Amino acid sequence: MLIGLGSLCLQLPAYAEDNNKIYEIDEIIVTVQKRAQSLSDVSASISAMTSSDIEQQQITNVGDLGSSIPNVSIGDTLGIAQITIRGLGLDSFYVGGEPSVAMHVDGAVISRGEAQLGSFFDLERVEILRGPSGTLYGRNATGGTVNLISKKPTEEWEGYVRATYGNYNTIEFNSAVGGPITEKLLTRIAYQRRMRDGFGKNLITNTDINDVNMHSVRGQLQYIFNPSVDFLLSAEYHTQNDSNYVPTPLASAFPVTTGPLANRADIPSSIRDIISDNPGINDRETWALTGTLSWEIDDQFAFTSLTHYRDYNHRPSVDVSLNAAPGTHASQNLETQTFSQEFQLNYTNDRLTAIAGLYYYNEKIHGFNTVCIRVLRTCDGFDPVADQISIPLAPTDMGPILYQNGFGKTDVLAAFLNVSYEVVDNFNVLFGARYSYEHREGDNDNAYLATAPIPNFGHVERNLSRFDPMIGFEWRPNEDLMVYANYKSAYKAGVFFLGNIDHLTGDIIPILAPEIVKGFEAGLKGNVGALNIALSAFTYDLTDKQVSRTIPASANTSIPVFENAAGASINGFELEFDWRMTQDLSFFGSLGYLDAKFTEFDTVNPLDAHLPTASDLKSAAGNRLPLAPKWSGTMRMEYETDINDNLGILFGIEALYKGDVQSLPFPSEVTKQAAYVLVNTNLFFTFEDQGITLNLWMRNLTDKTYMNSKLLGGSCRCILGIAAAPRTFGATVGFEF
Repeated sequence: MLIGLGSLCLQLPAYAEDNNKIYEIDEIIVTVQKRAQSLSDVSASISAMTSSDIEQQQITNVGDLGSSIPNVSIGDTLGIAQITIRGLGLDSFYVGGEPSVAMHVDGAVISRGEAQLGSFFDLERVEILRGPSGTLYGRNATGGTVNLISKKPTEEWEGYVRATYGNYNTIEFNSAVGGPITEKLLTRIAYQRRMRDGFGKNLITNTDINDVNMHSVRGQLQYIFNPSVDFLLSAEYHTQNDSNYVPTPLASAFPVTTGPLANRADIPSSIRDIISDNPGINDRETWALTGTLSWEIDDQFAFTSLTHYRDYNHRPSVDVSLNAAPGTHASQNLETQTFSQEFQLNYTNDRLTAIAGLYYYNEKIHGFNTVCIRVLRTCDGFDPVADQISIPLAPTDMGPILYQNGFGKTDVLAAFLNVSYEVVDNFNVLFGARYSYEHREGDNDNAYLATAPIPNFGHVERNLSRFDPMIGFEWRPNEDLMVYANYKSAYKAGVFFLGNIDHLTGDIIPILAPEIVKGFEAGLKGNVGALNIALSAFTYDLTDKQVSRTIPASANTSIPVFENAAGASINGFELEFDWRMTQDLSFFGSLGYLDAKFTEFDTVNPLDAHLPTASDLKSAAGNRLPLAPKWSGTMRMEYETDINDNLGILFGIEALYKGDVQSLPFPSEVTKQAAYVLVNTNLFFTFEDQGITLNLWMRNLTDKTYMNSKLLGGSCRCILGIAAAPRTFGATVGFEF
């Protein structure tokens, strides 16, 4: 594993001398700037993990990446990927919330955070670009982007089979095979099966929660028309049906024991358990098609067409009161269909490198929520249709029903250009620009059914024209050092919250204005002998920050509030190194510092111990942004050697540090996650002649208990937590052919 700026690995040509021998560190080629480059030539903060890193460190999902990278936090909240880079991330978990970090699979965007928890199998590498990426990636890349690059068909038949067994009855199976069907037609198919018992229990239903039961498959066909032109068709399918992503009640949200703000949840003795009459349902399914046409026109020009379609469905159900009494059941049906088309034209000569592109994106989203209040009656069997007009009156044996239904549509057109020009030897000027036009519209229905439906209908639209520039330079004073600086801007799309209305006025919530980030970054990448080092410093200005929060509004209700209400400033630095001490022994380290604070934000503190009024507005200026630890760092040691001509071993151990974080704009002990250290280790055996590998691994060796996130549960008047994985360990046997 090799360390790059803002990553685990900086890939520069470095050498170590040991007994007069020279050992070269391998180079990683990345495509994060939409062209093939050595990682050391990218003038940006980028992380890259290879397929070997992923296999050896038992990284099985996108959440496992965040702990290893400074100023990056990756978790999941209520079944939604929560990726935060340098303090910018998803902070709303209502249907329609937009991320601040884009995710792409083979160049195609996965727009919904709910859909970003699949696709993590049979990967060639993972790239994480930190910093505003508006010129290359467009909307929702204010924090950066995570790119998953799958393994592609090969000209010779090859494949692998890997089987894992671990504690919590973990069973995983990964396999892939690919090769030529004919001289011009290549194929590859990969399959993943993951099963695991729950990390916790529902003490009422006596069933597991936060378990795993999923299948994933990807098939590829590549047709080679001639040495210059090929077309790759990829089809992917993922399904999950379990009780994963269930939040657990941790504590009372308010320091009162009676009245409308008193805790309503039953707090279990273990933070991994719940006490509820709802077992928790996580039912999701997605499939996607991607077509990539690549044409090497000549030695200077190359053309790429990327066409993508994705269909996603998510149907979770939880008990939002989280107690043993007949409670309040919330169910959701989220359906999205996205289509994107991108054309790219690359040009390269001795001094000029450029990429120009056109982009179209369309998303249709339907969010349908029902909340059934069990007042000593059943909620079973209530399944209203999507059209509110035909919703029947609530049956007499049901509690009151809250019904929320929303439809949204987004169309985006964009043109972009990125240029690098070598003005004089070893000094390049950089320029980039992207123009985006975005049209969003939505329709919401909202009704509270006790004895009769009371409809609330509304339609909203918003248009956006946006120009995002990038300027910078790269300077190479010698072959072992690059210095760079750049200015970038990016925007996060204005959110439309499906199915929600302003509960104070009864009006539909308008589509919010975009959130704008403007940032400056400077850094260097270099090596001295066997030591690779990378350093970056950055400063951002954030305006029209989109904020969502839940506040108690009456004795029995809590309301969501959505607004462009905040400004923020973000400053920090990152240091990484990779030191190959001897032929066999290597060290990798990183350190991140982040000062991310609100500069303006007048709002109600949702944890005030009384029902809020208009006079309760307080300033959050100076408070830290949620999920933005001040310090983070990594130290990893690897010892790799050959026992004989057939047997090789690799021993790795790492310590990962994350500073304390807050989950809400106002600091509080009940919503704070204290700083923690994780220790992971593995022992990897390679039997070269037989093509067999054996990996003995353990993650969270000290069994540290910590939360991926915390949030205010409006219905239960409690603090909910999403607990990270406890100590896990197991063995993975692989066979490659």
